[in-house]
Amino acid sequence: MITLAEWITYYTEHVKDVDNTYGPGYEQLNELFRNTLKEAWG
Repeated sequence: MITLAEWITYYTEHVKDVDNTYGPGYEQLNELFRNTLKEAWG
């Protein structure tokens, strides 16, 4: 059985190799959030 500490170590090492250049456009997400707030609260 794998311990929690082993999982944490595994994923800590794994994320170093992940290519995050195709991540979400934060400005687009911020705009969506602001627009949603405007719709909900006026």
